[in-house]
Amino acid sequence: MMARQFTYIFRLLVTLAVSSAILTCGADSSDRQHSEHRSYSQIEAEQETCARTCAEVKCETMALRYGKYCGVGWGGCRGEAPCDDLDACCKKHDKCAGEFGIQAVQCHKKFKKCMLKVQASGKTGFSTRCPYEKVIPMLVHGMDLAITLSQFARGQGISA
Repeated sequence: MMARQFTYIFRLLVTLAVSSAILTCGADSSDRQHSEHRSYSQIEAEQETCARTCAEVKCETMALRYGKYCGVGWGGCRGEAPCDDLDACCKKHDKCAGEFGIQAVQCHKKFKKCMLKVQASGKTGFSTRCPYEKVIPMLVHGMDLAITLSQFARGQGISA
């Protein structure tokens, strides 16, 4: 019972954090107007659709969508190849979180390690509008937040 309550609180906090990021950081006024008029079920349905093309949206915000697999609520369709090495990291993270749960700190840590390896490789991604130098720091920040929230939800406190 306690684990179910923590899962609910964790998901609520993540939803609030992402919603706040979308409304304050990433959305222009037309996006805000549009998002205010959509129902929760419409937003949920949009998040359940899969990507077949490589996206490069809001890359300097927590609401980013990069490639086919990077971004909260964003995922590629079954069988879709990642757009680049960073997108492949996101795909692996999605698979891990799907298998072990959204609070699986080991998935978030592996994801961070994968992203930092891509960054250190010196390669460039598919997007010139959203280069690795912009996207990776936002994703790392998001994973730091997810790790902190997961540890809090599991009663582990915050570790450095």
